[in-house]
Amino acid sequence: MTRTAVAMLSLLLAASTVHAQNVPQTFDRLPMNEPEVYVVPNAGAEVRGRLIAFDQDSIALWANGARRTFLREDVRRIYRRGDSVMNGVRVGMIVGLVASVGLSVAASFDACDDITNEITIGCIGLVNVAMVSVIAPAGIGLGMVVGATIDSLHRGRTLIYQRPAGLAIGLAPIVSRERQGLSVSIGW
Repeated sequence: MTRTAVAMLSLLLAASTVHAQNVPQTFDRLPMNEPEVYVVPNAGAEVRGRLIAFDQDSIALWANGARRTFLREDVRRIYRRGDSVMNGVRVGMIVGLVASVGLSVAASFDACDDITNEITIGCIGLVNVAMVSVIAPAGIGLGMVVGATIDSLHRGRTLIYQRPAGLAIGLAPIVSRERQGLSVSIGW
């Protein structure tokens, strides 16, 4: 029984492998059904709009009542609105596990003191394993539900395009009545 509980607890606490997100580096794999996207150009401010057309070399959005077209070399990143609730589930699972184990340890101290009028390591170990095996699944489940709920209320963003790495130089004119100039941006 003790070996099984220790093995289960070890599996729950073991870190899982994290894989990098596979982000398209061309426009031809963008999802057309996205209601709202955010384009981050090389120069200028982020543009939010509805994706209306794209091909290998350009992307078109409907933004602020007008069509905006961006060439591929002028776009740094594109995000879609929303993200997966799985990160909230994972965080909730970890918080639920830690809270339930802490609650189990505190309850086992109290239970051992009531049983023997003294706290011994053996009593704490046996009672703690029993309490963890009962309380931990409930804590993990509750934590996952709370984490998913909180994450679903948060509107995040998901990266759907990223320009391939390399040196990028952006030039944008600055023209107004008071000043004229050139904005230069360099990225890698």
